[in-house]
Amino acid sequence: KELLSRSDFQAWAAENTVRLVINARPEGKNPDEKIRREFHNRELKKKYNARGYPTFLVLAPSSGEVIGRYTGYRRGKEDFLWGQMKQGVSLAEEKQKAWRASLEKKGYRQWSDHQGRTIFAKLASYNDGNLILAEPDGHRAQTGERYLSSEDQTWIKEQKAGMAFADVKIFE
Repeated sequence: KELLSRSDFQAWAAENTVRLVINARPEGKNPDEKIRREFHNRELKKKYNARGYPTFLVLAPSSGEVIGRYTGYRRGKEDFLWGQMKQGVSLAEEKQKAWRASLEKKGYRQWSDHQGRTIFAKLASYNDGNLILAEPDGHRAQTGERYLSSEDQTWIKEQKAGMAFADVKIFE
């Protein structure tokens, strides 16, 4: 109550984090669901080395690496805990920027469509207006050039004009 329910903390957390709360005493509609949730909780506890209650983790968005681990809570120390969380989030943001910059050097970029949806990927294939975009985690997305934002369509035209697609299959 001293931290998590405060409106200023909630506003900060909504802006800077993706929160996941795991119920230490899971319930289920039936015994199988409850057992499945308990097993999942045990696996998360083991994976993230959660040894106390509550455990707050700050993870790097790109790798899932634990940047900050804050275990336990003491009354009257809510501002100290929040300060630690802010520091962890700041470090995670720095790691994310460095990760992104390293991938941009390898040809990854932010793509967007007419509706403002975005994907961070590199062009894996281009064939007669059809693109396959490869995300850093290996997922692939297929789209048509006509669905891209005008900025991305301009980028493709510039790349085609400069023949910069040397390492991408182009069949036009």
